[in-house]
Amino acid sequence: MTKKALITGITGQDGSYLAEQSHVRISFDMPEYSGDVDALVGDPYKARRELGWEPKVKFADLVAMMVDADLELARRG
Repeated sequence: MTKKALITGITGQDGSYLAEQSHVRISFDMPEYSGDVDALVGDPYKARRELGWEPKVKFADLVAMMVDADLELARRG
């Protein structure tokens, strides 16, 4: 198994130390992330059946929390 980690900031001697390690690859290119996805799909029934998962928040309450959060962000400007 290959482990990967993204370090977004480094200072002083830490950079020199990491650069000397043979198993470390250093790149100064920032990775591209996109928060936009075409679809988010989940099956709560499968999670319930296979994992014993139960939701702690009802869907309508989740929607209300999301709307409230968006309204608060808009209010703050």
